[in-house]
Amino acid sequence: SVMTGVSPWQENEDLHKAPFLWDLGKAVGMSSLIGSSQRYSWANFHPFFFSPGPDKILTADYIDSPVVNDLGIDDMVAIDHFIDGLDGLPKDQRFFAVYNSNASHRPFQTESSQIEKVPNFSGKYQQSLFVLDSSLAKLFDYLKKRGEYEETLVIMTSDHGQDGLENLRFPRIVNYYEEVIAIPFIIKVPASWRVTSPSYLLSLRANEDLNVSNVDLAPTIAEAMGIYQENKDRFS
Repeated sequence: SVMTGVSPWQENEDLHKAPFLWDLGKAVGMSSLIGSSQRYSWANFHPFFFSPGPDKILTADYIDSPVVNDLGIDDMVAIDHFIDGLDGLPKDQRFFAVYNSNASHRPFQTESSQIEKVPNFSGKYQQSLFVLDSSLAKLFDYLKKRGEYEETLVIMTSDHGQDGLENLRFPRIVNYYEEVIAIPFIIKVPASWRVTSPSYLLSLRANEDLNVSNVDLAPTIAEAMGIYQENKDRFS
């Protein structure tokens, strides 16, 4: 749903026909990258997502690093590889990149070889968020040094929520408590949009207090890429 805009209740045929966001990015001349501390070999995701996939694939399947959380590797290590991948993309080309973290997924990454000391928070979930925040700080610092942070559209969200309690009340797939249903959703828009795309900003503000869904992301990102403007005949 996040990468295609196809709803979970739609037919499988719809999902398998739909382009991923990196496919749409390629259609308008963007380079593409996915990085992750998770393994996409799980549940046979690899051939589904990456046939052919982005220009660069840097998931945990391709990173020589030990397992530290479920099937995932250290988020601090994964973000380093992701940054290296970004650094190798053409400097004169727009890019579409996805980073898929694993630190805050159960059973939670609570420490890292690259963090001298993780503060002793009240629970494992809070400690995992510190690791995740530290990895994202690395990424944003890199974009700032590269001079691209201000003009990069950044969207932070999740495929599902997470019960931070040590003992699950219910398994996540049948858990309808707020902490599982409500997922993080943060947008940082390019500074130039204030001048070039004020209508986008007005739309975002108008929807700020409304319920939105992951299925809304793909068409929104596609429009920001310029898909509809540059391919009006195909999408009319």
